[in-house]
Amino acid sequence: MVPSVERVSLTYAFDAYCAWCYGFGPALRAFAEDNAHRVRLSVVSAGLYTGARALPVAAYPHLPADRRRIERLTGVVFGAGYARALARGTAVLDSVAAAAGLAALRASPGISELEAAEAVQRAWFVDGRSLSDATVYRDAADELGGDADAVTTAYASPACRAKAHADFHELRRLGVTSYPTLLLNTAHGADQMGGAASTAASLTAALDQRLTTTFQAPPSRSAPAGRTVMSNAKNTVLTAAGELFGKKDPSAVDRWVAAGYRQHSALAADGPEALRQLVAGLPEGFRYEGARLIADGDLVALHGTYHGFGPDPLVAFDIFRVDTDGKLAEHWDALTPLVENTASGRSQTDGPTEPADLDRTEANRALVLEFAEKVLKGADYSVLTDYISTETYHQHNPEAADGLAGFGAAAAKWAEHGKNLVYKTVHKAIAEGDFVLLQSEGEFGVPVAYYDLFRVQDGRIVEHWDVIAPVPAELPHSNGLF
Repeated sequence: MVPSVERVSLTYAFDAYCAWCYGFGPALRAFAEDNAHRVRLSVVSAGLYTGARALPVAAYPHLPADRRRIERLTGVVFGAGYARALARGTAVLDSVAAAAGLAALRASPGISELEAAEAVQRAWFVDGRSLSDATVYRDAADELGGDADAVTTAYASPACRAKAHADFHELRRLGVTSYPTLLLNTAHGADQMGGAASTAASLTAALDQRLTTTFQAPPSRSAPAGRTVMSNAKNTVLTAAGELFGKKDPSAVDRWVAAGYRQHSALAADGPEALRQLVAGLPEGFRYEGARLIADGDLVALHGTYHGFGPDPLVAFDIFRVDTDGKLAEHWDALTPLVENTASGRSQTDGPTEPADLDRTEANRALVLEFAEKVLKGADYSVLTDYISTETYHQHNPEAADGLAGFGAAAAKWAEHGKNLVYKTVHKAIAEGDFVLLQSEGEFGVPVAYYDLFRVQDGRIVEHWDVIAPVPAELPHSNGLF
């Protein structure tokens, strides 16, 4: 365990124009103050609005809805100046200018990086001031006790623009795809600790847990150049799954599976040896056809089709947790038979495969979780169109046609057969860009596990894939399905 007197290094992946970062600010500040004796925090700017995305705020009509969700989720207050800036719609969102301003403040002696980030965000989200205005950084320096003249001069220099681009490159290297993200820098790389919905208490608990298993990070402000859990969790799962289920190599268990591997599947017993036996027993014609892959911190979700597991192909969602040593530590899944003729004419796995809109990850997660709370769990269908597009809703459930009308007709048919959609608990929300996967527990005539994958576009759900798997009476382990 790292001694409490040795401070560990944390990286806060942040964009000054990111409203979710503004909402995360109070929790991060409380966490930083509570743990000042053992953490050293660096703020690194993202480039959410650069190049072709550096546009007037009117080009982003989702921002007012984001503001309302962030206020409900975090309790932060957006200022009247920000509301006026949104209404005018002319302020250009330019992350290069904002990152250069933060770099100028960061370089000023006596100004903490977190205080500088907070001051810059207040200028936009409270006062509605453009972060391309040099006086924002002069005023922030005055407020924080820095050298205002030096900060203003630095902001105008090419060196601060270069530092901004270096920040963008650093976060790309670390594999950060959503903001805000808090990373613990370890000897193994950068381990995601928290994001938009985290509280100070949950961040402290996450830090406590990781300090029992991680090594002390080097003292530099950037994470080490080695492997990072954020960027390589996908590669770990792809490589491990390829060797285990592609090559059907039982020895891959030794290379890729943790000694304490915890199993939640209804098809296998607990531990690495049970997985080894499963792989060794795969039939000659077995193969896996992958459709999409979603990574969210240490969780990686696979969506695809197994051939040869049984007499018929099985459509499946698999979730793996990757530990800080880069090994598979935990697994959940749900499988359902492949249906050739579906109500929508779409297959259970076709459609877009690569995550898009990576800067919208937290906004999309919040939208889907709010939809789950109000519609899936609360059964309030009067607000359905607040979340699902009335223009485009591609459906991959084999019994439901496209569009809200198709979903409504299927739900009515299910109800006639005593199969009402009942959601009780959402256990996981795995998000990357426009994809959000919910793992939920409920009933569909019988107790079931729901795996619902949603694709979000412009603040509305536009596509849905799912697996609904009955909960068996007995499992080959005591870990439960969730």
